[in-house]
This record gives sequence, structure tokens and C-alpha cells, in this order.
Amino acid sequence: MEQSLNLYNFLNTLCEVSQDDFERSKTYFKQKTLKKGEVWVDFGEICNEMAYINSGLLQSSYINDRGNIITTCFCSSNSMASSFKSFISQSQSDIELKAIENTELMITDYEKLQSLYQEIPVWERIGRILVEKEFISLWNYANSLNSDKAKQRYLRLLENQPEVITKAPVQDIASYLGITRETLSRIRKKLIQ
Repeated sequence: MEQSLNLYNFLNTLCEVSQDDFERSKTYFKQKTLKKGEVWVDFGEICNEMAYINSGLLQSSYINDRGNIITTCFCSSNSMASSFKSFISQSQSDIELKAIENTELMITDYEKLQSLYQEIPVWERIGRILVEKEFISLWNYANSLNSDKAKQRYLRLLENQPEVITKAPVQDIASYLGITRETLSRIRKKLIQ
């Protein structure tokens, strides 16, 4: 019940969703629990699900040409997550999504989302807004890696997603920020002084 209310409130931050439309929409979602360390979307598989994160934290990563795992995103509670490129195009995912801690999701699959678009018109607007937000988020992340100093990137993460700092492994935070563990340690030490 609480998960449904959280999803309803989240959707209403995107656009106005009537109680009736939401009640009809709920049947297209199901609850899913991921244990800490559990992979939700694996490299190379077709991502067939999109999820609202009710609680918990997911990490998105890819493997670079040197074989290193690079973190590209931390998906926090009260947000949507998927391997969006794979989900939209129904092609193999080039990222992995795994739980950093026990995570509660409300998921819908590709076919159900297409039905939502057809049967409940507000979902077309929700879908468009989610894609726009994902694009802006990716652009901001790429821009930050290219133009901001490491300390600025760390402070932005601390401001926008403080839970990542306390829950994610240090090497994954450093990878996300595009720096080494040593550089991250130096930044943290300077901020404490």
C-alpha cells in the first residue's frame, strides 16, 4: 500500500495524475525485492523492465575497453530506473544495474508500458517527461566529467545524493566521479580539515 502511495506521489511530481488513472495503472506494476549485491539487469541481456525505486539504491555500470567496471549512475529511492537504451529499443544492455543495498522496486515490463500508453493517455506524457529527465541527467553528468574539477563533482554528489557517500563502496564512488580512490581520499581529508 505504502509503495503504491509513494509511486503515486512521484508520478504527480512529473505531471498531474488523477486518482482514477492511478488506480487503473497500479495493476500494471508488481513489487520486486533485490538483495544487496543482486544484479537486476545484466550486461548483454535485453532489459524488459522499468522500475520505480521505493527504497534502496542501485548502481549502474559498464565495462570499458580495458575491462574495467565504470560506474555511471547511482539510482536512489523515489526515482525511476532501467537500462533505458535497452528497454526502449529492446536490444542488449551495455550496462549492469545492481543493488548496493536491499532495494524495493515497483516494476512494469515493456509490453505493459506500451499498454499503459494506449489505455491511459497520461502515461504518454509521463514517458516523455521521464525520457527528457534521463537525457538531461546524462548530459549533466557528461558535462560535469568534462568541465568540473574533482572536488566540485564530489560536492555535487554529496549535495544531490548524500546516501551514496555512506552506502556505496569507495571504489565505485571514485569511478563515478572519474577519479582514483587516492584522489577521493585526499578530497575527503581536505573537506574534514
